[in-house]
Amino acid sequence: MANLEDVRRLALALPGSEEVEHFHAPSFKSGKKIYAVLREPGKVTLGLGPEDQANLVAARPGVVEPVRGGTRNDKAGRAGWTHVAFETCDEEELAMLLKLAWSQVAPRRLGL
Repeated sequence: MANLEDVRRLALALPGSEEVEHFHAPSFKSGKKIYAVLREPGKVTLGLGPEDQANLVAARPGVVEPVRGGTRNDKAGRAGWTHVAFETCDEEELAMLLKLAWSQVAPRRLGL
């Protein structure tokens, strides 16, 4: 099962990724856009498309869930922001999820 260091290593392995602070939380961006945030223990919050989010929530209930709670967070969840309980994922699944989020924001020059 994956851990916090796996999240960092896999995110930073994606082309053009860097770790930054975003609202006092370790986050990962490509270009100028954030695609992953480590705010809650045991979870990484990923910026996915709403359709990808719906498919993943259906396929992995309890592991993948939309961001919820309060008007602002519910809006973020509807926009595709998604919590992933990374400690229940193997490294291959976590890498796929991070790459999916990264692909939503990576600059075209990185070969998407």
